[in-house]
Amino acid sequence: MTSTRQASRSEVLWALLEQGISTREQLATATKLSAATVSRVVDELMKEGLVRDAASIPTGRPGRRITPVEFVAHVGSVVGVDLGGTNCRVIAVDLLGKVLHRVRTAVPEGLSTRKLAGWLADQVRSVANGASLYSVTVGLPGIVHPATSEVRTATNLPQVEGLGFVKALRRQLEVPVGFDNDSNLALLGEMRLGAAQHHKSAVMFTIGTGLGAGVVLDGRLLRGRTGLIGEFGVYLPVGFDGLTLEDVLSASGLVKEAARAGVPVDSAREILSGQPSKALMGVRNRFEQALFFALVGMTTAYEPEVIVLGGGVAESLGEILPGIEQRLRALIPECPALAISKLGDPAGAVGALIVGLQDAYVQMGVNPSELDVSVGPRLVELLQSSEPGTEHVA
Repeated sequence: MTSTRQASRSEVLWALLEQGISTREQLATATKLSAATVSRVVDELMKEGLVRDAASIPTGRPGRRITPVEFVAHVGSVVGVDLGGTNCRVIAVDLLGKVLHRVRTAVPEGLSTRKLAGWLADQVRSVANGASLYSVTVGLPGIVHPATSEVRTATNLPQVEGLGFVKALRRQLEVPVGFDNDSNLALLGEMRLGAAQHHKSAVMFTIGTGLGAGVVLDGRLLRGRTGLIGEFGVYLPVGFDGLTLEDVLSASGLVKEAARAGVPVDSAREILSGQPSKALMGVRNRFEQALFFALVGMTTAYEPEVIVLGGGVAESLGEILPGIEQRLRALIPECPALAISKLGDPAGAVGALIVGLQDAYVQMGVNPSELDVSVGPRLVELLQSSEPGTEHVA
């Protein structure tokens, strides 16, 4: 296919993806292509099963009707996965981003690398429910090399480290499977549909079982040469006792600190909410100081417009966040806004779906430069509807 024909296909296909249903005349107007070129591209897309005739509509003239065409969204599916050390969320959408099925389930303990890949492949096939898979994107709790997909520092899910898990899952599914850090994908979700909407530059901390971070500057996700950008939590010490930011800020770290203080707790919420005991207040104060330290570091390193806090621990920050923000503003007058995640737990899977949809569109012939967020907002069904796509918690 020549570059001119490819460009024409891309423009017509993207117009249909945006509009869903359109007449050939409307497509010619939207793309500024000739009627003959639009008809040729539409005919090609029909032969491939991506486009079909829609119900005819009257023209206003007696006996005259016109037949528009529509994109066939159910011809395939895209799956987004957020695989954590404890839970896994898997969501399938059609090629227009309509939610088909979703599941949130516990990750089985003690599985080998190969068996974990097989288990996840079964989850993906289950939510796809027989629909042809175009693309799968997986968020992982570790540093993911942008070129090789090699995984490092996945402390809470060591089976995915290296390349063994990546290769095994790709063999199992036999479709394009992309991998990224879960915090990177969560930030993409927040920028399209959540707390970072309408911003070009944002940072996200996901504070859960571990601690992750994602960075977007001028609308571009920063991954770095090896995927290391933003991963302060794993490496940055917060004192001379060898503890890192992740040790102090994560849910697991908080629970361990409470135990060392002689006051065992079941969750981080007991430390961060209400009025804890004197011993737990020391743990909480250390958490606040470390979070302030992290926010200053992210602000001076990237100067984002907003910093989004997500993950399970973030849900408990309502009482202490205003004080931290006040300290930040006193130190840095034009500091970023602080916001709690709006998407919550689904943020990583939503980001994975956005990446997966873009990959699917490129496979179909859309020029990557055409891609924007116009289809992504349809994923808002995740938060608004119960059917179709009812979430099953296993």
